[in-house]
Amino acid sequence: NFIPVDVNTFDSQAKENLRQRLKKDKKITALISYGSALEDLLRFLEKNSDSSSMFNLKVVVSCSDTLKPEVKALGEKIFGCPVINRYSNEECGIMGYSQPYSDEIVLNIASYHFELLNIENDEPVKPGELGRLVVTDLFNKAMPLIRYDTGDLAISDDSGENVKTIKTLVGRIADSLLTDSGILISGVTLSSYMQSYSESIEKYQLLCNEKNDLVMSVVMKGDDTPDIKKMLTELFGTSRKIEVVKVDDIPLEKNGKFKQIINKYRG
Repeated sequence: NFIPVDVNTFDSQAKENLRQRLKKDKKITALISYGSALEDLLRFLEKNSDSSSMFNLKVVVSCSDTLKPEVKALGEKIFGCPVINRYSNEECGIMGYSQPYSDEIVLNIASYHFELLNIENDEPVKPGELGRLVVTDLFNKAMPLIRYDTGDLAISDDSGENVKTIKTLVGRIADSLLTDSGILISGVTLSSYMQSYSESIEKYQLLCNEKNDLVMSVVMKGDDTPDIKKMLTELFGTSRKIEVVKVDDIPLEKNGKFKQIINKYRG
């Protein structure tokens, strides 16, 4: 019952084909998508002034990469149904879902035990603190995963020793950057800063290269160029060289996902 869509060739014509199919085929009631591909589709539908009366979707599920809050809100407006955030990985499978019209992810504690541990050590974090999400699979008979570090960062209102819900799924630690003052900036955090430029910037990606310099690639909607370099300098500090480059497009990763931050510095 699945209709696959190749996001590696998700150009304007492919988006238009999907748009028309979602409108005409009323049997399609669910859409499952990478968070980045969902944003790409929604921006296209927004340009065409589409509304919920044109579709018959009952639920939209975002998975694999970051679901931005503004994308979730836009999806619920255009499709007129809940946009659910699914938390999963290839090693463990599906570990949790957000509730309808809520950002909180309810974890599958019947099948897994979850912990949030300090970034620098293996001590549990306090409620409301950022931590590394560590999972123990309770039913994997083929390959036991005990206190497996997922590489994801999250915040919960629960104690780090026994996590049942995730308040904020921050993203992967490998795709995060430190400011000069030692604050960790993830793709979710960067997205909140870039939201003020949404009218002039269509797409962006921040690269930290091998020299620890920052290069921001931006796809502009028009000729207006906001002072992004000033914002990045205020956010990260003055220790790095910062460059902003206009590009025609930013390619997806080989797996079809899109990263807001790429960190190649291993110093």
